[in-house]
Amino acid sequence: MSDKIDEIAKEKGLWGLESHSKIGRSGDGLIIRVNKKLANFLELKEGEEITLIPESKEKLIIEI
Repeated sequence: MSDKIDEIAKEKGLWGLESHSKIGRSGDGLIIRVNKKLANFLELKEGEEITLIPESKEKLIIEI
């Protein structure tokens, strides 16, 4: 089953995009860094507005 999931992820260009990051501080707020490879895949631009949706204390959904 995991081989099929890996195959689908590779087909969609998602393979290898998982990354780990640390939370930083900017003024009074916190920031989450996104690595360049993931930012390029998602076509993120500086200053772009996103929506943060807490699903639980362990899961945060980010909508672009």
